[in-house]
Amino acid sequence: MSTPTDGPDAAPRGGRVLLTGWFSFLHGEATVGDLLALDRVRAALDRQGTAYDTAWSGGFHPRGLRLDAADPGRYRAVVFICGPLHGPQIEDLHRRFPDCLRIAVGVSVLDAADPAVRGFHRVLARDAPDAPPRRDLAVSAPRSPAPPVVG
Repeated sequence: MSTPTDGPDAAPRGGRVLLTGWFSFLHGEATVGDLLALDRVRAALDRQGTAYDTAWSGGFHPRGLRLDAADPGRYRAVVFICGPLHGPQIEDLHRRFPDCLRIAVGVSVLDAADPAVRGFHRVLARDAPDAPPRRDLAVSAPRSPAPPVVG
């Protein structure tokens, strides 16, 4: 599973990627699938040597980076991972990071005309109206070590 640890630290100011999702919102409703999809994206960025930070809700990682504390000038891109694209939290994400490339991956598009969807420069949906479904990112997430067995 994910940890609050960030990726490679090689990017100059303005060169990092900020990873977000429902796990980033104070009242977000993240699932295990969201966190597994996050692991999949983080593994891909690690392989590429791309520097990133992950924004967390205080309910998930009390000491992690908060979305409202993330400096927009530090990031070249914001990636929203997994879950449905709708609601004011996602619209606020677009307003907070207007100069960043905004990408949504592994998401569900309920209404392509929704401002939460239209605010992204690129949407790589797992399901959307009038589009064939794609494989969920969580299915190919890196495997975590098995928990220890006591007995």
